[in-house]
Amino acid sequence: MNRLKKWFRLIVGAGLMLIPDLAMACPNCYGAIADSEIAAGLRLAMLALIATTGVVGTGIVFFFSNMKKRAGLFERSASVVTPDGDIVEKGDV
Repeated sequence: MNRLKKWFRLIVGAGLMLIPDLAMACPNCYGAIADSEIAAGLRLAMLALIATTGVVGTGIVFFFSNMKKRAGLFERSASVVTPDGDIVEKGDV
């Protein structure tokens, strides 16, 4: 059933892309004059959205790489914390 849904979505998506009126850009972008204020505002808005997405994506990558590094340091550490909150050497547990 899941495979059927995937094919259905693919066929419907491809069909919608083949309809020229749906595939056209919005009137602001399609017929915009390069020096108009609307086109300049749209360019800045797209740049802001792309920059925000890039910063968030970079933060996520940095977070997980930092967690991987900390996990490696934790595995190599010589001491552990017991359930009572005491810090002991790994061989003493």
